Amino acid sequence: MTKIMIIGAGIAGLTLGLACQRAGLEVKIYEKAAALKTIGGGIILWPHGYRFLQELSIADGLQSVWMSVKSLNIISHRGSRLCSDDYAEINGLLGGEIIPIDRSLFQQLLASQLQQNTLILNKSCADIQIKNDNAGVKFADGSEDHADLIVGADGIHSAVRSILNPDAKPVYTGYCWWGGIVNHDVVPHFPVNEVQFIMGRSKVCSVWPTHGNRFMWYLPVKMPLEKFNRNDDGYLLAHELCQGWNADVQKIIAADQQGQRFHVPIMELIPERSNFSGRAVLIGDAASAFGPLLGQGANKAIEDAYVLSLLLRQRCDMPALLSRYEELRRARHHRFLELERMSAESLIHETAEALQYFEQEIPKINLVTMFQDMIPLVNAEACEEIAAI
Repeated sequence: MTKIMIIGAGIAGLTLGLACQRAGLEVKIYEKAAALKTIGGGIILWPHGYRFLQELSIADGLQSVWMSVKSLNIISHRGSRLCSDDYAEINGLLGGEIIPIDRSLFQQLLASQLQQNTLILNKSCADIQIKNDNAGVKFADGSEDHADLIVGADGIHSAVRSILNPDAKPVYTGYCWWGGIVNHDVVPHFPVNEVQFIMGRSKVCSVWPTHGNRFMWYLPVKMPLEKFNRNDDGYLLAHELCQGWNADVQKIIAADQQGQRFHVPIMELIPERSNFSGRAVLIGDAASAFGPLLGQGANKAIEDAYVLSLLLRQRCDMPALLSRYEELRRARHHRFLELERMSAESLIHETAEALQYFEQEIPKINLVTMFQDMIPLVNAEACEEIAAI
């Protein structure tokens, strides 16, 4: 039986692990964390991501944390509503809903479906050895394991990538990101089925309803990396950057975040041609990463896992299989990266003049127009094309 060893128990690693188990493959998932603790914020699950989870028979339980959104409101930097657009039309074009989900709940739902003893915690990858007929991992505690394939699903700061391709390093995008999850009573006037996009100079705040009568929020800010304080657990810098701006945003930042707030510089990782080597491959953010404005990171991770799992079912020569996987994924990785960069340039404006012009123009377009370049990448037809490999 083919054995798959996955390093990292994030969305990419758990999805692949479950998909491989459903296909009858032996799987071990190693995670450096000592526990799958509550982690910051949420994700936006697009219809294509959900469709792939369904096809892999691992969407069980998602309905219990499902949160439908009715419309999107765009609020000016002065606090007035610029426009409101219903999600019905874009949902129809996509063939499903765009769903905000608590990341921790999602991760726990995936992990709960694994076979017993599949997930092994507190194991950090220290080295990898690849041979013609197998690959081995040496862990920081001195233990080892071997498999037919090693999959690096350990995120943008991947230990596996640093071994396979030490020259591939994340690059700062120019944006830092704050976020978390707050109770509805922090902003009780926000409807529980509507999204708020609040414009600001050099920043924007998006607020999404999520499971449990809560809101998940994101605040990207364009700023020099040297100004960012990684130890700002009191969110002092976020408060400073938002002074004199929107009162609702200030309330959200100041509120109890239920242990799920985060603040990170946003890095991107350009897709490389060397994301595999013999019997080792990178998926998810370990292979390619971009900003979160479009909400595509988790969906891309699911898609990576889906495509690789389909190829593994074919059980052909491993180097040839991985070469085919890389060929299938590279163009889409590049396109999502390109669209994310375009979105950041379109939404976040450094000058008052640029922001004012955007606020004048935004009422003239709708959600379909905003996402017109991405719809063909993620609709039902695109999913059918991806599945036909």
